[in-house]
Amino acid sequence: MLVFTGILSNKRILYLSARSKLKKLAWSFLGMSGLSAAGLMFAMDCDRQYNSPLPNTNTQYAPQQSLKNQSYISPLSTAEFYADYFDGHETSIKTHYTDGTSHDFQLARRIDNASSSFSGALFINPTDGHAVLFFKGMDLPGRDEGAGSLGFLTDLRTIFQNRCGCISQQMLDAEKMYLDALNDTRIKSLEIVGYSIGSSFLNYISAKHGAVGTTIADMGLHQNIFEQANSETTSQITQRVTSLHLSMDKLPQWFSASAAHGTIINLDEDKISDWAAIAHIPQIYASKSAHSNELK
Repeated sequence: MLVFTGILSNKRILYLSARSKLKKLAWSFLGMSGLSAAGLMFAMDCDRQYNSPLPNTNTQYAPQQSLKNQSYISPLSTAEFYADYFDGHETSIKTHYTDGTSHDFQLARRIDNASSSFSGALFINPTDGHAVLFFKGMDLPGRDEGAGSLGFLTDLRTIFQNRCGCISQQMLDAEKMYLDALNDTRIKSLEIVGYSIGSSFLNYISAKHGAVGTTIADMGLHQNIFEQANSETTSQITQRVTSLHLSMDKLPQWFSASAAHGTIINLDEDKISDWAAIAHIPQIYASKSAHSNELK
């Protein structure tokens, strides 16, 4: 009797386990189907815009202002800087230049466009006038990060627009914030840090205006946007942009518009610890960068 009961119990466990797995597969299928449908909808929208010339922002700057495009912050310090602000909410942050010296930066401005879901922050070193402009990555679903709890849906649209070679409103917002920074008399030099979808904004501004900086989890830039932004080769962006890379972070590979344009710094260490990169969160890049910095 006990044996018979045990067999029934095991069968029930197997049944429940199989049902749970089928339920997860069903939800995964529905989720991917919904994402694919959304992607198709955005792609159709992009196809209508594909051959349209890039719109211009109203902000202009004198040619000599482009000389402000200078990179001083160590690329391996940028991820921690980004995480300290967007996740740690610190407004006064110490970071390191490429020469090893440490410098204090103060938050000067933050812009959140709720309609486009763009978020950017400008930090300035009051001592030497160097500034760093941050372009935030995708909002976490359900969390208000400047565009409401559904901001991530608008971010998804921006990702698909980039993949289809369309200029997005977020990209224009980023360009406007960059041009305003160039015209800021407090700023003597300027670099950009772009995380996830924010990396495509840096790639675009680098192609169009010669901006310099670091991308984290680079999502590339569609060839159509690149060619309209500038006639130069992608190798010239490589000289201006550095890209922090983790091979186990698959989201940039799945949703990017192209390969990373910048000079790549590979943060991979070993297969076990690198699995954490699947989470696609800036703290992992910050931790890996800090460790790589210690090994230098």
